[in-house]
Amino acid sequence: MRIAISVWNERIAPVFDVSRQLMVADIENGVVAARRVEHFAGDQPVHKTTKLSELNVQVLICGAISQPLAEVLSIYGIIIIPFIAGDIEEVLTAYLGGKLPHPSFAMPGCCRRRRGNINISKSGAPGGQMPGGRCRAAKKRRGSAQGRKMAPNNGH
Repeated sequence: MRIAISVWNERIAPVFDVSRQLMVADIENGVVAARRVEHFAGDQPVHKTTKLSELNVQVLICGAISQPLAEVLSIYGIIIIPFIAGDIEEVLTAYLGGKLPHPSFAMPGCCRRRRGNINISKSGAPGGQMPGGRCRAAKKRRGSAQGRKMAPNNGH
């Protein structure tokens, strides 16, 4: 199996859409058999999609990722474990131990700390849908003025 982790300063890159570097690891029998660093030619989604496809990446571990890019990658059969933060080696160890996604690696401020289903996969495996929308608090704030009937002004 081949996995890719978006990298920035030895940590997970906060936003995959603008990341420029990947750590690609070949996993055999639950251990890293080989690893290397790869670079993206540009920030365009087509560059990222093409590169991951050419590298035969099966799993992408990253920080935030836009919904459109996530959907394109899932069409290519790439399983995405998004909204992950932390040191590359710690994240890789957690992945190898079957502990991703895990709340301790959730991005700061990300409400997905309470949720387990943050993978995206074409196959629809457990956790196969990225949660749509925002956390409950954001929905509550966003919805507080919407849908609420306002008292008529009556010119006063």
